[in-house]
Amino acid sequence: MDAKLINTLNLAKETKFYFRYKKTLMRIINENDENQRIRRYIQEIPLITKDDILGHEQDLIPKNLRQRIILTCSSSGTTRGIGSLTYYTEYELGYFMKLSEKIHNNLTEKKISQNASILVIVPFTLTAIGIIVLMQMLHMKYNTGFIDSKTNPRKIIDIIRRLRPELIKTTPDIFYNLIEYSLKTHSNFRLADYKLHIQFTGNVISDSRKKQLNELLNVEISETFGVSEFGGPLGGMCVYDDGMHFYASEEMLVEIHSFDNKDVWLLHDLKDTIRGKLVATPLYRQGMIFLRYFTDDIVEVIPGRCPCGVPYPKLRFLGKIQDCFRRPKDGIIITPYDLENKLLDTDPSIWEFKLYVAERKKRGKLLVEYIDTPQISIGDLLGIISDYCGLKIVIEKKKLGRILRFKPKRRRIIKV
Repeated sequence: MDAKLINTLNLAKETKFYFRYKKTLMRIINENDENQRIRRYIQEIPLITKDDILGHEQDLIPKNLRQRIILTCSSSGTTRGIGSLTYYTEYELGYFMKLSEKIHNNLTEKKISQNASILVIVPFTLTAIGIIVLMQMLHMKYNTGFIDSKTNPRKIIDIIRRLRPELIKTTPDIFYNLIEYSLKTHSNFRLADYKLHIQFTGNVISDSRKKQLNELLNVEISETFGVSEFGGPLGGMCVYDDGMHFYASEEMLVEIHSFDNKDVWLLHDLKDTIRGKLVATPLYRQGMIFLRYFTDDIVEVIPGRCPCGVPYPKLRFLGKIQDCFRRPKDGIIITPYDLENKLLDTDPSIWEFKLYVAERKKRGKLLVEYIDTPQISIGDLLGIISDYCGLKIVIEKKKLGRILRFKPKRRRIIKV
């Protein structure tokens, strides 16, 4: 780890973005003690965010590696609705492929014969993670077909009926849209008749949601974790489904920051369950150098060794920092993961929701839609959720499919 950090700091000196910190970087590099080097690095190098690099992406490319850039992609953006360019070398793409294979060996592909017919429904956008997923499927030599997720839901359903694939792999938003379309049109098409694998990457899914989907459609859920700016998937769950193994952590310096920014922990040093903000320095990156990059992600570190034997630390993705709020009565941070668990535990027939948190003691609003007959009244739901959130809210029931799920992207909690 120490040699990799020194190499990354040397590359950072060659970038326009970090040139202003050249003397500081030299002092850190020349530090004799490894632990002291990391302490100085955390104390003396400031955090950077998406806003800091937007429009300055080329300033993160080391001058001596500019000729090695072989791929330029657009990142998928954040809850703020902004995207940026990312640059990759051949070495990085090779690393992503190996890492992706590690992650996927613990997921669905392990249970599928090499000749299986798979239908992949994904957005055909030029993002690094999208490219890695497509490359991975082709590399594993499955009998794979691809559909652009922008295709009309009726056409997608017609293709599924015609091809009858052994497995359908897709993303949550596409999956939800297909279900809502078939229910609204009273179609006799049943996704439950097919083996489904829904991969949640960068989208919160609670334990209660997994239970709901398994009971409703016998859906196989897998979670993977990735940061667009860092490249492909960085971690994923195993068969024990208790958080995600952070496979890339051996090639990253990972910090967990408390919500009040008073405490900083290194991921590998944590022995207890901790929630906080994820800050990372990818040590495998060459095309772009990110030092202490705040990813906007809120995670929970799950301590202990997993029974599956995978040695990497485990995380649970709880949402983006912009999608959380502080409960007034005790100051506890409520994340989209927490709210989804509470809502579905209260009434498992809730399908989608969106909470508008009003500040300055104004009344907020909770939008809900149901996939089945509500199990408790709106009044009872209002009392339970108001007490849980510590907020004054009203509840508005919406027709199925009327809540805009991913616009803005991934937002379930919005402050107004």
